[in-house]
Amino acid sequence: MNNYEGMFLLSPKLTDEALEKEIASIKGVLEKNEAKVEKIETLGKKALAYKIKKFKEGIYVLVNFKVKPSSIITVEKVFKLDESIVRTLIILKG
Repeated sequence: MNNYEGMFLLSPKLTDEALEKEIASIKGVLEKNEAKVEKIETLGKKALAYKIKKFKEGIYVLVNFKVKPSSIITVEKVFKLDESIVRTLIILKG
């Protein structure tokens, strides 16, 4: 298993309750694909450098997890289908 770090840019329109559900959904997708979630940190709502999908700001969530490299492609595909997730960046930590 490799260490990964995922940065999720979520829709700024999410309420606090919807944000918690979305974070639980992200964690659920990772765990369903045999990942071990180590840390989830909500960085809050921040302004974007440029508009993304007509949004000027977004809610940032940082997730550290361990998973097999073969599962990353599946996880990324699932996150692209989620409409509350504006952008996703998953990197391998050295």
